[in-house]
Amino acid sequence: MFNLIKSATSQLSTLDTCQLCGVDAQAMHSICQDCWNNLPWYKQNIQRQEIDISVACYYAYPIDRIIQKFKYEQQLHYQTLLAGVLKEVRIPKVQAIVPMPISNERLVERGFNQALVLAQILTKDLNIPVWQPIAKS
Repeated sequence: MFNLIKSATSQLSTLDTCQLCGVDAQAMHSICQDCWNNLPWYKQNIQRQEIDISVACYYAYPIDRIIQKFKYEQQLHYQTLLAGVLKEVRIPKVQAIVPMPISNERLVERGFNQALVLAQILTKDLNIPVWQPIAKS
C-alpha cells in the first residue's frame, strides 16, 4: 500500500516539473522560468519575398529538438510549450488561423496534423476560428 502511495506521489510530482530540465516546477507553458528564459528567442519579423513573417525563436536547441519530437515522435505533451512560444509572437489582428494541410500519407504516418493541433490551441486563446479551406491534393 505504501509503495502504491509513493508511486502515485512521485508520478504527480513529475507532472508538475519542467518538461525540459525536470528539476524546477512548471511556471510557463509546462516549463520552468529558467528554461523559458533560456529558449533561443528571436521575437522579430523577417521579410521573405516582400512578406513579413513573425518569428518566435531561432531554430536551435532545444526548440529544434522539441519540434522534431512533437512532429515525428508524437510527443504531444509539447503542444502546450509550442503554443506558448507562438503566443509570444506579436500576431496582428487576424480573422482566423489556417493551418497548413498535410497529405493523407503523412497524416496516416504521423497520426495527426501538428499545425492543426497548435492552431486549435491558439484559436481558443485568440477567440478566432480555425479555417481549413485549403485541401492538399
